[in-house]
Amino acid sequence: MIKTEDQLQAAVIMWYRNKFPMLRGTLFHVPNGGARGGLQAKLLKATGVHPGVADLLLMLEGKTYCIELKKPSGGWQSPNQEVWEEVITGQGFEYVILNDLDEIKRYILGKILIVQKDEVLDTPNKQLDMFDNN
Repeated sequence: MIKTEDQLQAAVIMWYRNKFPMLRGTLFHVPNGGARGGLQAKLLKATGVHPGVADLLLMLEGKTYCIELKKPSGGWQSPNQEVWEEVITGQGFEYVILNDLDEIKRYILGKILIVQKDEVLDTPNKQLDMFDNN
Protein backbone atom coordinates (compact mmCIF):
# COMPACT_ATOMS: atom_id res chain seq x y z
CA MET A 1 0.00 0.00 0.00
CA ILE A 2 1.34 3.41 -0.98
CA LYS A 3 1.49 5.75 1.99
CA THR A 4 4.14 8.36 1.20
CA GLU A 5 4.90 10.72 -1.66
CA ASP A 6 8.24 8.98 -2.23
CA GLN A 7 6.52 5.58 -2.51
CA LEU A 8 4.00 7.05 -4.96
CA GLN A 9 6.75 8.59 -7.07
CA ALA A 10 8.73 5.34 -7.14
CA ALA A 11 5.59 3.41 -8.18
CA VAL A 12 4.90 5.87 -11.01
CA ILE A 13 8.47 5.67 -12.31
CA MET A 14 8.52 1.85 -12.11
CA TRP A 15 5.16 1.59 -13.95
CA TYR A 16 6.26 4.03 -16.67
CA ARG A 17 9.65 2.38 -17.24
CA ASN A 18 8.06 -1.07 -17.48
CA LYS A 19 5.09 0.03 -19.59
CA PHE A 20 6.98 2.28 -22.02
CA PRO A 21 10.63 1.17 -22.21
CA MET A 22 10.96 2.95 -25.55
CA LEU A 23 10.18 6.25 -23.78
CA ARG A 24 12.72 5.82 -20.97
CA GLY A 25 14.05 9.20 -19.90
CA THR A 26 10.95 11.15 -20.91
CA LEU A 27 9.48 11.01 -17.38
CA PHE A 28 11.94 12.05 -14.71
CA HIS A 29 12.48 13.70 -11.36
CA VAL A 30 14.50 16.87 -10.78
CA PRO A 31 16.05 16.57 -7.30
CA ASN A 32 15.29 19.95 -5.78
CA GLY A 33 14.14 19.00 -2.29
CA GLY A 34 15.81 17.92 0.90
CA ALA A 35 18.10 19.43 3.48
CA ARG A 36 21.62 20.20 2.32
CA GLY A 37 24.76 21.47 4.00
CA GLY A 38 25.84 25.07 3.40
CA LEU A 39 28.50 24.42 0.77
CA GLN A 40 26.39 21.88 -1.10
CA ALA A 41 23.34 24.20 -1.00
CA LYS A 42 25.42 27.06 -2.46
CA LEU A 43 26.76 24.82 -5.22
CA LEU A 44 23.30 23.50 -6.11
CA LYS A 45 21.83 27.00 -6.17
CA ALA A 46 24.69 28.23 -8.36
CA THR A 47 24.12 25.34 -10.78
CA GLY A 48 20.40 25.94 -11.19
CA VAL A 49 18.46 24.21 -8.43
CA HIS A 50 15.20 26.08 -8.01
CA PRO A 51 12.73 25.71 -5.14
CA GLY A 52 9.20 24.56 -5.92
CA VAL A 53 9.88 22.66 -9.17
CA ALA A 54 7.35 19.87 -9.77
CA ASP A 55 8.22 16.35 -8.68
CA LEU A 56 8.07 14.86 -12.16
CA LEU A 57 8.48 16.25 -15.65
CA LEU A 58 7.00 14.40 -18.61
CA MET A 59 8.37 15.36 -22.03
CA LEU A 60 6.45 14.06 -25.04
CA GLU A 61 5.90 15.20 -28.60
CA GLY A 62 7.59 18.57 -28.01
CA LYS A 63 5.60 19.36 -24.87
CA THR A 64 6.50 19.33 -21.19
CA TYR A 65 3.99 18.39 -18.50
CA CYS A 66 4.71 19.21 -14.86
CA ILE A 67 3.39 16.70 -12.33
CA GLU A 68 3.36 17.58 -8.64
CA LEU A 69 2.74 14.55 -6.45
CA LYS A 70 1.15 14.57 -3.03
CA LYS A 71 0.83 11.68 -0.61
CA PRO A 72 -2.35 9.65 -1.05
CA SER A 73 -3.75 10.76 2.31
CA GLY A 74 -3.57 14.39 1.20
CA GLY A 75 -1.06 17.16 1.05
CA TRP A 76 -0.67 20.72 -0.06
CA GLN A 77 1.72 22.84 -2.03
CA SER A 78 4.45 24.81 -0.37
CA PRO A 79 4.55 28.55 -1.09
CA ASN A 80 7.52 27.92 -3.44
CA GLN A 81 5.50 25.31 -5.34
CA GLU A 82 2.57 27.72 -5.70
CA VAL A 83 4.86 30.41 -7.11
CA TRP A 84 6.54 27.97 -9.51
CA GLU A 85 3.13 26.72 -10.71
CA GLU A 86 2.04 30.29 -11.43
CA VAL A 87 5.20 31.07 -13.40
CA ILE A 88 5.09 27.80 -15.38
CA THR A 89 1.39 27.94 -16.24
CA GLY A 90 1.88 31.58 -17.20
CA GLN A 91 4.39 30.33 -19.77
CA GLY A 92 1.82 27.91 -21.19
CA PHE A 93 3.00 24.68 -19.57
CA GLU A 94 0.55 22.24 -18.08
CA TYR A 95 0.83 21.66 -14.33
CA VAL A 96 -1.17 19.12 -12.34
CA ILE A 97 -1.30 18.00 -8.73
CA LEU A 98 -2.08 14.28 -8.34
CA ASN A 99 -2.12 11.88 -5.39
CA ASP A 100 -3.45 8.55 -6.68
CA LEU A 101 -1.48 6.02 -8.75
CA ASP A 102 -4.40 5.12 -11.02
CA GLU A 103 -5.18 8.81 -11.57
CA ILE A 104 -1.54 9.45 -12.50
CA LYS A 105 -1.53 6.52 -14.94
CA ARG A 106 -4.69 7.85 -16.62
CA TYR A 107 -3.17 11.32 -16.87
CA ILE A 108 0.05 10.05 -18.44
CA LEU A 109 -1.76 7.70 -20.82
CA GLY A 110 -3.86 10.63 -21.95
CA LYS A 111 -0.70 12.50 -22.94
CA ILE A 112 1.02 9.75 -24.87
CA LEU A 113 0.60 9.59 -28.61
CA ILE A 114 0.85 5.90 -29.37
CA VAL A 115 2.07 4.78 -32.78
CA GLN A 116 1.60 1.09 -33.46
CA LYS A 117 2.15 -0.53 -36.86
CA ASP A 118 1.81 2.83 -38.62
CA GLU A 119 -1.59 3.36 -37.02
CA VAL A 120 -1.79 6.53 -34.99
CA LEU A 121 -4.17 6.35 -32.06
CA ASP A 122 -4.89 10.01 -31.54
CA THR A 123 -7.53 10.06 -28.81
CA PRO A 124 -6.97 9.50 -25.11
CA ASN A 125 -9.94 7.09 -24.93
CA LYS A 126 -8.37 4.72 -27.45
CA GLN A 127 -5.10 4.96 -25.55
CA LEU A 128 -6.77 4.16 -22.26
CA ASP A 129 -8.63 1.19 -23.75
CA MET A 130 -5.33 -0.30 -24.94
CA PHE A 131 -3.77 -0.17 -21.48
CA ASP A 132 -6.84 -0.54 -19.30
CA ASN A 133 -5.70 -3.78 -17.66
CA ASN A 134 -2.42 -2.35 -16.33
